[in-house]
Amino acid sequence: MSKKILLVGTLDSKGQEVAYLRQRVEERGWGVTTLDVGTLGNPTCPADISQHEVAKAGGGDFSQMKLKGDRSYSVEIMTRGAIKKTLELYSCRELAGVLAIGGGTGTVENWLGC
Repeated sequence: MSKKILLVGTLDSKGQEVAYLRQRVEERGWGVTTLDVGTLGNPTCPADISQHEVAKAGGGDFSQMKLKGDRSYSVEIMTRGAIKKTLELYSCRELAGVLAIGGGTGTVENWLGC
């Protein structure tokens, strides 16, 4: 398996932008794995690693997070999950790099994950 670029984004609010970046990266010969850290709603483009998987990896349940409606709590869960999923890919030597895009939530998650 060749190494891929991990594209992290809030696919509920930035799905079109993530899809655009994915296309551009693939045009340059790289494989891409998308990881959805969106906390608001349903993704607007497909994810390789869904927001449900990310929430579970962070110790939460996405459906319950939505019901709770606490954005700070959701961001914390998704941050932990994104870090865990990224480290799993890294430890398996599957990553060539990471590219992240998002609004305020994506920025907070990405800075906390550094």
